[in-house]
Amino acid sequence: MRQEEKKDSRLGIVVYEIGGQLYGIPIENVVEVALLPPSFQEKNGTDESSWDGELLYRKKKIGVINLAKRFGVFTRPKYAIIVNDGQENWGILTHTITEILSQLPQSKKVSHRLPWITEVYQLEGTLVLVMDIFHLKRGFIQNEEKDSNFDRG
Repeated sequence: MRQEEKKDSRLGIVVYEIGGQLYGIPIENVVEVALLPPSFQEKNGTDESSWDGELLYRKKKIGVINLAKRFGVFTRPKYAIIVNDGQENWGILTHTITEILSQLPQSKKVSHRLPWITEVYQLEGTLVLVMDIFHLKRGFIQNEEKDSNFDRG
């Protein structure tokens, strides 16, 4: 099969925005997109090796990461993208969900400098960076790797 005929095998991605940049999460990792309750409060503090807060999801507390805050963008999140990494549910907080894409163009190869980005798609002139939730959790929460090995961009 020639390269231009190769189709992407991904089921789709949930696209969200942080500071003007579009990011995506593979739909096969997404459990649900939930509207945050008005009472949701993030945890105070600057410990970057722990969850940014907890959310009651289906009568169980789950940890959440506010990537916008960690990337230096300070907007109040409205949504939690609930993901499952094969071990547990946890959430990624975001202010904007832009779309859910089920028909994807061919992805582009990415630099190994950003290990938490696995694919890049170009949609109408805008790049969508697809995140690896396993690496996100390992790098931001479990802190198993040193900062020199985990480049946050």
